[in-house]
Amino acid sequence: MLINTGSSKLVSASNPGENFYNDRFVDFNAGGDDKDDFPLMIDLEKATEYPMDSGADLLGMKDPHLLREVLENMQYLVRILDLDHNIIYMNRYMREQFGNLTGKHCHEVFHRMQRCESCVSSASWNSGKPEVKDIELDGRYFKLMSSPVQLESGQRFSIEMFYDITEQRHLEEELLSHYRKLTAELNFARNIQRSILPEDGNYWNTFKLSALYLPAEVLGGDLFDIIRLNKDKTLLYIADVSGHGVHTSMLTMFLREVVRGKHSEAAKGGLRVLMDSMMEGYLDLDIDPEIYLCVLLCCYNRSKRELSILNAGHNCFPLIVRNDGTVDEIAAMGMPISKLGNCFENEEVTVSLDRGERLVLYTDGIIEEFNIEEQKAFGAEGVKAILHENIGVDGQELAMKIVNAARDFSAEKPKDDRAIMIADVL
Repeated sequence: MLINTGSSKLVSASNPGENFYNDRFVDFNAGGDDKDDFPLMIDLEKATEYPMDSGADLLGMKDPHLLREVLENMQYLVRILDLDHNIIYMNRYMREQFGNLTGKHCHEVFHRMQRCESCVSSASWNSGKPEVKDIELDGRYFKLMSSPVQLESGQRFSIEMFYDITEQRHLEEELLSHYRKLTAELNFARNIQRSILPEDGNYWNTFKLSALYLPAEVLGGDLFDIIRLNKDKTLLYIADVSGHGVHTSMLTMFLREVVRGKHSEAAKGGLRVLMDSMMEGYLDLDIDPEIYLCVLLCCYNRSKRELSILNAGHNCFPLIVRNDGTVDEIAAMGMPISKLGNCFENEEVTVSLDRGERLVLYTDGIIEEFNIEEQKAFGAEGVKAILHENIGVDGQELAMKIVNAARDFSAEKPKDDRAIMIADVL
């Protein structure tokens, strides 16, 4: 910054013992504490051409001692290089840190035998603007900024400033370590969460199951399962915990354990036993009242070919693809499991479900996909349309078609978890 003042010359003494301090030339190192200071000469003749308010006099352009003191006392490491990458000036702070290396090649500060492959000074000369890079010196980290300078005489130099970022780098490395550890733990939790979901396949000669789960984040809040209650009854359910992230995934685990822990009682007492147990367990958790559980329970009686449904606030009603190709949406109302309502009074609905028919359960991440241009959501109608168009299509392929159609309808990144379970009656 001191070089680019309109001065006509910047030269170094060919004879270090020669006195360059006069009315026109300023020995920038005059009065220095180091006997080996490399003389840096600034021609101040043209400094008088600047008006008083230009800042030249305010910066003390004609006072070599003030100019030197400014750079010497900066808490940055400062040096000036010529085009041959020779150091022609180092301020006091840099000399104290690395010794006086004026007259040496720039890379010698880095204890290297040759110039850096990514020389920031060369880059700044080529671009004509300041360039920045991070470097390591003797176990410390610095942010190095190099700025090109060209005088009216055509001489070119590079001013470099080093800012110590060692503490910042160590903090970044610590944060990165914590991030990697957290990522590993989240991935572990994700794998556990996925492992508890049922695999596709035939279950007890009752259902052929095909399912798909796509969480919006690493951990999701959707859950589905299939459980054999006895030789005649099979339980299928799908659930959606409000929110995203760790707390939702933990609640899905809680929900799964409650259901599996009470399934033998449900075989005798029905779906109401499961619903009551989930509500009681939820209240015992004493969690934020804004967090709630939406659960759709379905119990299929194979001998009677009937499906009993109990809904706790799940806003995606079950769909049944009948043997004649029609698609029935079974309206089963009910309050969610929360501190704000009472799901103990939710009504149970029973419908027929014959061999060859298809039960479809899904979460609202699919139907809430929104098209901005049409100003409408994909909705249950979108799901039913895909079911109508794909009668007889394999369950896994059908699940993918539904999810992809909803995604294409929105054309935006999904904001919610998406889960779908298709159960073909055997």
